[in-house]
Amino acid sequence: MSTPHRPRRARWILASALIGWVIGGWGYPGWQYAVEDAQGAAGLVRYGPSDPTGIIQGEAWTIVTQAAELGLRLGAGEKLLSRILSGFIGATVYSSITITVLALEAPPLMALAAPFILHLAGPDFNAFTYHIWLFGGPGGYGLIGLMLTFAAAGLMGMGRWGAGAFLAGLLLSIHPTHGAFLVLSLAASLVWDRSLIPGIQRKALLWGGAGLAVSVASLLLHLYRHAGPAAVVIPADPADYAGAFILHWDNHRRRFPPLSNVTPAVGMAVVLSLLAIHRPRGGGAQPTRFFLRFLAVSGVLAAMLSAFYWLPPENRFVRLVVTTIPSRFLNLGTLACPLLVLGLAGGDRKDWRSQAICATFILFVLLRLRPAYFMLTAALSAGLYGLVRFGATRPARLSVAADRAERAWGEGAHRWVSLGARASLVLLGVVAVSAAGWDTYAASGPNNASFQEIARDPALAAARGSQGLILTCSSISLIQVHTRRPMVLDGGRLNGLPYTPRAGPATARILREIYGIDLLDPPEEIRKSRAGQLVDDSGRRVFEARSPEQWAELAASFGFSQILCHSDWELRLPEAARSQGFVLYDVPPAEGAK
Repeated sequence: MSTPHRPRRARWILASALIGWVIGGWGYPGWQYAVEDAQGAAGLVRYGPSDPTGIIQGEAWTIVTQAAELGLRLGAGEKLLSRILSGFIGATVYSSITITVLALEAPPLMALAAPFILHLAGPDFNAFTYHIWLFGGPGGYGLIGLMLTFAAAGLMGMGRWGAGAFLAGLLLSIHPTHGAFLVLSLAASLVWDRSLIPGIQRKALLWGGAGLAVSVASLLLHLYRHAGPAAVVIPADPADYAGAFILHWDNHRRRFPPLSNVTPAVGMAVVLSLLAIHRPRGGGAQPTRFFLRFLAVSGVLAAMLSAFYWLPPENRFVRLVVTTIPSRFLNLGTLACPLLVLGLAGGDRKDWRSQAICATFILFVLLRLRPAYFMLTAALSAGLYGLVRFGATRPARLSVAADRAERAWGEGAHRWVSLGARASLVLLGVVAVSAAGWDTYAASGPNNASFQEIARDPALAAARGSQGLILTCSSISLIQVHTRRPMVLDGGRLNGLPYTPRAGPATARILREIYGIDLLDPPEEIRKSRAGQLVDDSGRRVFEARSPEQWAELAASFGFSQILCHSDWELRLPEAARSQGFVLYDVPPAEGAK
């Protein structure tokens, strides 16, 4: 790739990031877990050393939370920071998709349209065990890690080795698991093509070292604040609390059906990348071929690591690998498949068949089929493109028909067919961008109303006016970020337990004594949902049957003074406040405490 094109491409990436920021921050704002986690680090919410919620929040290391903490210390509110972070997630999603398509040597307009097309097809996509939700979700850590993996490798695919290496080093502090997988995949790709190493060694080491230095500084700051002897104790017993959680509660870390609607997409991403590395039309630039190698290598590595789900869980190394949720790396292939269609087929200006395949793929997106069909359509389009464009003997009937038509009609007819395919692709691309923009506009009203409404909720406002620990029922989450009060247990975020096993004993005690649930042997509805959290009615009968005296004893034992429940729960306690979604109960002090 020649140097003069680089500034121009940088402007397209910046434009995509700005569009994504507006879509994420204005169209799909959401309250973010990173802001909630930052409250404790900023001193706005204080937990005791054995409180499980405080342990889970405090021991999670990411520079995203540290940045949110800095914003809180500078006086920004949780609402503003959540909107800013929502915008950052949108900017990351859009710019990373644009970078990926540019790395495949597609025209800038196609690269700018690609995130709109995926947005229109989603914005959520099914996966093996780790759902892809592009906008509106509270847990943006995994999504940011996934998209920046594309961005770092894609920048290298554009010839921006320094920028890509810096982002790869920095990703270790943003999402350590995705960062480690990215470094492993990049190293394997370089081993595959050693000829690249002399030319990029100095720049990659310099800028990659700079990104790594930022990650190390972030980690040292985290360890300085949270390190302690108890923080590194990992139970050796395979039947411990974290192991039981993975076995009975967790949806991410489980064996999954290898054949599903996304399997063809992941497989075709690997196959098409391998075919395109040695494309018969002359081959792309060396950085692009490196990026294609990365996509192929990452797909194979993800499949190999996911095989650990079927190995004996008693082995501690197996447990360690499974804890990282290796199936999440298969999401690279899931998203890479449609991006390869848009980047390779849509960017192939010399072949009308390729552009016709891409135009047909976009047409299927515009038909608004179910997301499951979208991934199957992407896999089918990728397979057809690979057959038509990279077939060794060009056996496809479409190719034969095209050759016959060209001989029969002459060069002029062929030119008109090519022009028609290109015009169709452009027209459908414009329609897709417009449709995605309209969807964002239509969603922005309800999304912003919901974002504003929960901030003004009377029950939450009453809870914010009090102090001390608050108990929440079932799966109610993100209460701390609204009330600035510590929670006895966050029933909607129990999936952090495998990362912080020392929170297991306290979590088990709370679930057993307050919710009437055995962490090691949960009820059938939790085993079936495997949502990594309590379900909506978890503990409802226990809560509603408990007497005020029993609640007073529990409050004295665990230190809470109020209970926040869904509005249709009826506890035998005095109401402090009620709203459409919640009801806040006061817990009277025990007899001896009056």
